[in-house]
Amino acid sequence: MKILSFWALIVLLLIAGNMALAQMPARSATLAQVNGKIVDNNNQPIEFAAISLAQLADKKVVGGAMSDDKGQFSIDNIPLGQYSLQVSFVGFKTLNIEKIEFTTQNTTRDLGKLQLDESGVVLKDVEIKSDKAMFQNQIDRKVFNVDKNLVSQGGTASEVLRQIPSVNLDADNKMSFRGSENVTILIDGKPTTLTSNGNNALDQIPASAIESVEIISNPSAKFDPDGTSGIINIVLKKNRKVGFNGTLTGGIGTGTGTPQGDLTFNKYNFSTTLNYRNKNVNYFGNYSYRRGNNWNFGDFYRRNILGDTTTYFRQDLDNINLSHNHLGKFGADISFTKNDFLSIASTLSKSNSTQDQIMFYRSLNANEIVQAISSRATDAATNNFNLDAAANYKHTFAQSKREWSADVYYSTSAEDNNSAYILQNYDLQQQAIGSTGTQTSNTQTNSYVLTTQTDYVLPLKKMHKLEMGYKGVYRNISNDFQSFMPTNDFPTLYGDTTFNFNYRENIQAIYTSYTNTHKKLTYQVGVKAEQAFTQASSTETVNRQYFNLFPSVFLMQKLPKDQELKLSYSRRINRPSIRSLNPAPDLSNPAIFFQGNPNIQPEYIHALEATYAKTWQKVSLSATAYFRHTNDVIFRVVDVNNSNGANVAYVKFVNIAKTQNYGVELINRADIAKWWNLVATLNVFRSVIDATNINNNSNDNFNGSIRLTSNMNLKKGLAIQVSGNYNTPSAVAQGFIKPFTQVEVGIRKDLWKGKANISANVSDIFNTQQFAINTKDYNFDQEAVRKRETRIGNITFTYRFGQSDKDNSKKGGKEKSRTDFKNDEGGGF
Repeated sequence: MKILSFWALIVLLLIAGNMALAQMPARSATLAQVNGKIVDNNNQPIEFAAISLAQLADKKVVGGAMSDDKGQFSIDNIPLGQYSLQVSFVGFKTLNIEKIEFTTQNTTRDLGKLQLDESGVVLKDVEIKSDKAMFQNQIDRKVFNVDKNLVSQGGTASEVLRQIPSVNLDADNKMSFRGSENVTILIDGKPTTLTSNGNNALDQIPASAIESVEIISNPSAKFDPDGTSGIINIVLKKNRKVGFNGTLTGGIGTGTGTPQGDLTFNKYNFSTTLNYRNKNVNYFGNYSYRRGNNWNFGDFYRRNILGDTTTYFRQDLDNINLSHNHLGKFGADISFTKNDFLSIASTLSKSNSTQDQIMFYRSLNANEIVQAISSRATDAATNNFNLDAAANYKHTFAQSKREWSADVYYSTSAEDNNSAYILQNYDLQQQAIGSTGTQTSNTQTNSYVLTTQTDYVLPLKKMHKLEMGYKGVYRNISNDFQSFMPTNDFPTLYGDTTFNFNYRENIQAIYTSYTNTHKKLTYQVGVKAEQAFTQASSTETVNRQYFNLFPSVFLMQKLPKDQELKLSYSRRINRPSIRSLNPAPDLSNPAIFFQGNPNIQPEYIHALEATYAKTWQKVSLSATAYFRHTNDVIFRVVDVNNSNGANVAYVKFVNIAKTQNYGVELINRADIAKWWNLVATLNVFRSVIDATNINNNSNDNFNGSIRLTSNMNLKKGLAIQVSGNYNTPSAVAQGFIKPFTQVEVGIRKDLWKGKANISANVSDIFNTQQFAINTKDYNFDQEAVRKRETRIGNITFTYRFGQSDKDNSKKGGKEKSRTDFKNDEGGGF
């Protein structure tokens, strides 16, 4: 019945939209119209650029518009006469077109592509190109262009995300943003099983395949409301140049094999990007391979307080991981007509890894004297395959600028893990006693996600716009786990055990949003209605269905002297992750019994943000104040009891009462000289954690991080980048995470007139990055330290071939300029 009401609402929205269109007055023959498209230096559309039209004689403004997500704009109902047009956007040079004339014979002007420059000067009939800015502030997101980030060359998506302000990754690649671990990760704007299978999937995406990272901290109604702290969208590269073009990239990286080993080259990466584009079709593809060899170690120390008895437990581990990762993306963009566009693409990834790990356990008495020693060696192999496929169709109604699009996304993955655990006891002199025991386990995970979506954009009078759409998400994940008893009589939490876990999710949603611009104020209001059905099945079956409304409001005010102010509010949901729901035991560490809870409830978030942006001649500033209130927060808590020995800590998921996070994020760029700029980011926030429903636990402290990046473009194509960051202590429900810091440096030299370059970088130069956490409760207190191999050197060589932009421009007789207003050829890609 609820689904029927959804479809009824869709029909009503479409009827209302067409009625509104029918009521629009026809444009008088004595009135004119002007339209165009706003792009940046890299021919990418600029959304929410401000366009104003003024009378040429007295400079009186008679109309205006904001560019849409495709960079397009249109101003209607213009009296005949002579006008000037101005285009502005924060972080870009203002563009002025001095004379546009409308007569009875010429009532429509299509200005084509109008390019805004980020830096440099523009001479008449000459386009001065510059590199894409590292950071762009848009109305609903922050865009970090990482393609030329020197310090992450040769690495993975993990290294790239570590360079993004307010994003932190711990030793296990567990991500947090502004103090919250619940972040929704998308690839090219789409949900994918590649990132839903765990944070380590980030190491399957090479940095060389990433174009940019978008931070959508307060999503609008058009986006899924998932994620406490918002959405991180990883945009993969896709070449769009005319003709045949490509790049080849190869690199090697250093490593020590073990923490005490000798330095050697044991990391390799290779990637290629190919593209062929003619007038109506753009074919693209890329392939990346990465071989990684990394170590990590850990030290875990706990005091157990059980009644009148106090004991101690210590665990040390050393781990070596060898991985091979392949990633390929292939597709085509097709323009059937001027108004019909189809894009199809598929992304495939395959990886395999082996893990060689040794753990030592020591039990100590109340005087911290060792009483027993044992070890466990792990030999594990994991194979993973992932396929994403997408088809996107868009039709533009030429007369009214309406748009309709339909999209289908499909993602599937399969992962197989086999582990063997070799158990050994020792005497107090650390000599092996008795024979070894072997325990084995197998875990198979299969998942798929099917997403269907349709969107309808209806421009109304002047600068009014109505959007509406439908989205359905179908997800199925199965996890089969088996473990087998040790060959000898060794104590284990699980012997011959089988767990079968299946999770199904069906989400039906519709949304509508209304956007309007009045003078220099743009506002958008929207709401998403969502009906969700979930089923988690193992030893018990938990069915849930819930209906929610997720409103959102955005305000953007253009202020004098290149200033703007933005205010936004949204309500969101964070659904439990598969790991938090899955009751299958995790045998990776017998001293830490980790198990999911199928009864975990979703958490609900109210988020409010206010952003001020200001651009001076050589300095730009973005300051964001944010507040986030979350109910039924999903948290991991630790417990120690005597049921399986005091040396076992139980990690479980619970819903705690609530949390509140509020803070300030500053992003500042300063051009010290023509060849040198600094980008500084600061994030300071307070976390108030109310966990009184679990052992009366609560926590409250200030957290923060600061990052400084220096970019120097020297003579003869030489560039140097130095980046460093510091993270203050941060709060968790039962303790705090200790501070950490790191510094990276990268250098690049252009070769052969820009057709190639060679770069080198060293991450974590001082080897200071590590993850340490202190946790305590009424019956224990513990400290855990994990250290990954982070001081790594990379050397990368890139070669570009095929037609250049200069070659393409010469084909037309002369290079295009910003004063050439004719329609662009080549299908509008």
